[in-house]
Amino acid sequence: MPQPETPIDQFKRATINTVRALCERDDVQVGFTAEPSGVIGNRAKVPLPQREMDSFALDVLRGMADGAALRLKHHNVHAFQASLPLQPEAAKAFTALEDARIEALG
Repeated sequence: MPQPETPIDQFKRATINTVRALCERDDVQVGFTAEPSGVIGNRAKVPLPQREMDSFALDVLRGMADGAALRLKHHNVHAFQASLPLQPEAAKAFTALEDARIEALG
C-alpha cells in the first residue's frame, strides 16, 4: 500500500507541474537542491523546500521556480551566446538586460 504524500512531496509535485505549465514544456526536469538555482538545458534547479517554511520562504521558492520556468520559455541560449559582448562589463550589462527581458515577458 503506497504511503500518503507528505506536505513537502505535495509542494514539490505542484512546483514541478507549475514550472512545466509556465514554460509550456513537458520535457522539463525539475530538481530540488541545496545548490544555487538555475537552468541548464531542459533542467531547472530550485531550492529544496524545508520542513518548516514560513509564507515568505515559500513565496521566494515559488518565485525562483517561476523564474526558471520563464527562462526555459523565453531564453535562447544560442542567440544569447552569439550576441554576448566580449568585454566583461558589457557582458554583465547584456546579461542583466536579458534577465530583465525574460522577467518582463513573464
